[in-house]
Amino acid sequence: MERAPLGDAADSILAARAADGDLRAFEVLVRRHGPLMRAYATRILGSNSDSDDVVQETFITAWERLPELQDPAATKAWLMRITSRKAIDRIRARKQDQPLGEWDAPAPESESPHQRAEAASQRERLTRALGTLSEAQRECWTLREIGGHSYAEIAEELDLPPSTVRGLLARARQKLMQEMEEWR
Repeated sequence: MERAPLGDAADSILAARAADGDLRAFEVLVRRHGPLMRAYATRILGSNSDSDDVVQETFITAWERLPELQDPAATKAWLMRITSRKAIDRIRARKQDQPLGEWDAPAPESESPHQRAEAASQRERLTRALGTLSEAQRECWTLREIGGHSYAEIAEELDLPPSTVRGLLARARQKLMQEMEEWR
């Protein structure tokens, strides 16, 4: 009896084998989900170099934590959640590690110092507001508003019913509107 190639195996089989230390199975997961994770991270971060780092960090974390994955069938959603968290962490780190050279850069003529300060303040406020959401609300909001995913895609990604996704998004949007009221 001929065995099917590893590349045709379901995520659940690959994740279980990788959790047992099968590097080839993990490589298939990397090839299968890496491009989507990279596109998603780029969408969140707006930077290819940062997104490459986020995807690499995600796969390192995934390799280390695969034995903890409770539902191997949800491997894709699990990887996307790690990518989301790593990307958000990268955004937070940007604010703390701004190189000195950027402090003295002249502002483009199209942006006044006031506009730049206001935009930075809005981003900081949005980051704080996102921190007030539950993890499920934040993931749904990020996938929808930053990732551009449909409700059905989000439901599949997070393994939730579409009605739950709609409710989480509605509550997230309401909470964000309250938190961002001063910026309207």
